[in-house]
Amino acid sequence: MRRSISYFWAAFSMMALLVGCSRPLPAPSTEPPQKPPEQTAAPAIQAGTWYVSGKDTAAYYFFDADGTSGRTASLENGTGLGFTYSIQDNEATFHMGSADVSTIGKLEKTDDTHFTITWEDGRAESMTYVSAKGHTEFKFYTNEDLCQMAVDYYTQATGENAPQAAADADPETVSIQLYINAGDHNSTCAWYQVNRQTAKGIDANTGESIDLSISKKASQNDNR
Repeated sequence: MRRSISYFWAAFSMMALLVGCSRPLPAPSTEPPQKPPEQTAAPAIQAGTWYVSGKDTAAYYFFDADGTSGRTASLENGTGLGFTYSIQDNEATFHMGSADVSTIGKLEKTDDTHFTITWEDGRAESMTYVSAKGHTEFKFYTNEDLCQMAVDYYTQATGENAPQAAADADPETVSIQLYINAGDHNSTCAWYQVNRQTAKGIDANTGESIDLSISKKASQNDNR
């Protein structure tokens, strides 16, 4: 009898083991795998000279090789400010003139030489790479320089009285209008088109080559 009971319990234990082993495995999850959050790479602003333009802006920005500092210079008169900056996830924070003054903008990259920056107040400005030269090497004539030089060049060439002058804010080829204010209209005396870095170009009316840098008022440009 004991042997029969032992065989019975042995057989029962084996059946229980087989039942346990035959349970189905859990079904695989149908949830999609979770991806790690994507990191947005900050666009690198390469060192050198950039032309920044907008509704009320026409300036060179000189970005230093350290990637954190630079300075500006207005095309109108060369005035500007030193600045520090940082970029994180396409957001640029500039401290213009003082660490206590911050301006934040969103950078949108077109390519390595073109950006658009939209500031917190809604202003949008375009950034165009101009030169690998920094602020100590990059030389240019301001609008004030070019207008003075153009008037001086004109009076030397024609012997006429000095006209007034106005120049546009192009970073490369600058158009300069020499004119007499006749009260109800301006009477144009000449149009000059010159390179901002060399002050050389043409008289747009005659096509003749001109060099404003030989004028008596030619600026000893030290890239303010």
